[in-house]
Amino acid sequence: MDSPQKQTVSRGDREAAFAKLMEGQRYAWAASRTRNATRAGAAIRVARQAFQAAVELDPTLAEGYTALAELEISQRPSEAQVEEAIELAKLAVRVGPDNFG
Repeated sequence: MDSPQKQTVSRGDREAAFAKLMEGQRYAWAASRTRNATRAGAAIRVARQAFQAAVELDPTLAEGYTALAELEISQRPSEAQVEEAIELAKLAVRVGPDNFG
């Protein structure tokens, strides 16, 4: 498997990845704004799916990995979720050391 830095991503896939990233951000924001646990959980699930789609479309999109890491620790995380968040954060730094997240 190629490392994310060495993969070439088409313009269309990159645009679709950014659209998915923004979609995920919208759902993550909605989850943080509701007090209803069921709605928050549903929004987080959809946000996670959007972020995963973003990094599948563009594996060089470090912000997608950062967003996934943030989701892992956003709700009372278990030890496994913290470890997953750390791994995703490491991947984000490896892919884009200057990424905003």
